[in-house]
Amino acid sequence: MLKKYIRPVLMLVIVLMSYSCSSASKFNNSPTNSEKIATPYGTNNTPGPNPTNNIVGEKTLESHYLTTASIQNINNTPTIATIPPTKSIPNYQIAFISGGDIYLTTQDGKSTEKLTDSHTITMFRWAPDGNHLFYYRNDLKNQLVDYDVEQRHEKKISLPNITYLSTFAISSDGQKLFLAQTSGDIISSSLTIVDINSLRILTTIQPLKKGITDSPIENICFTPTINQVILVYCAQTCGLSLLNLDTLEFKKYKDFVFGISMTCFPNKDSVAIDVVPSSLGLMKPSCTIPGCNTPDGIYNFNLDNKELTPLVLSNDFGQPVTSQSISMDGNFLLFQVGNSYDNANIKMMDLSTKKIVDVTAGYSPAWRP
Repeated sequence: MLKKYIRPVLMLVIVLMSYSCSSASKFNNSPTNSEKIATPYGTNNTPGPNPTNNIVGEKTLESHYLTTASIQNINNTPTIATIPPTKSIPNYQIAFISGGDIYLTTQDGKSTEKLTDSHTITMFRWAPDGNHLFYYRNDLKNQLVDYDVEQRHEKKISLPNITYLSTFAISSDGQKLFLAQTSGDIISSSLTIVDINSLRILTTIQPLKKGITDSPIENICFTPTINQVILVYCAQTCGLSLLNLDTLEFKKYKDFVFGISMTCFPNKDSVAIDVVPSSLGLMKPSCTIPGCNTPDGIYNFNLDNKELTPLVLSNDFGQPVTSQSISMDGNFLLFQVGNSYDNANIKMMDLSTKKIVDVTAGYSPAWRP
């Protein structure tokens, strides 16, 4: 009776032993630790292209192991890592106006992005952090717009006691707004300094009472080494004064045939400023103002020795050059060729080599801090 069951039991034992040996052989063929390749799904032990059991999600031991070759050859399609897109804004070094809107562009002008859609922007200034633009729209009376470049968000700022804003600037520390305005008769001018956060008026200065000028202030910039602001004021010709922010005292330079456009060098006490004697017209033959015979162009005006050094001349282009901006390292000059808003071009000069390249069409360029 017992002999009847011995043969089937022995056959079952042989089958089980055979299966065990086969499985052991299968796992003993896995790669050593030095051969395993880490993947997002584990460590690889499936060599060769197009393995049959390397599909992610298949519930086998091998489904967690993919070689580099396997990754590149699944369905004969290379695997490309997906990297979250980075913000492109930091690559833009220049802002400018075109058609009443602000654009950003790269230094070579090959990539440009439109920031606004108002068609009414007349002037803008970068905040020192390079992340905010403040601009003025002629359809928003007594208001500036604070535009967050990174977040693409804008906030309107109501300006206190401003009748007519001729120009504005942001202090080097980003804490104050300097607002130049004229009275209703567009003759006298005043400078109001406002806390940029609270919009509280800190002081109002009237250059006329100081014996400086009765003409509108047309431009403002800040010197890098002394706590003073440079003001350009214009009537028939333009003059230049320095305002010491500690004492609120003025230092007036003799009237020159300056233009409205001016920018401070960030690394020395000089300004890049227009010199435009051609604007005098019929007055020029009898002109006694310094610079009457100086060719139109953009010049470096040294605030200490009052020397003018030409940077770029209008004669080089057959059109006026204006709206200059100096890069933060002091090495490059942006400027506008042509006065027409519809037909102006922006160019860049390397100040060390004097090489000039085209950037883009537009006007009022400004380097990003």
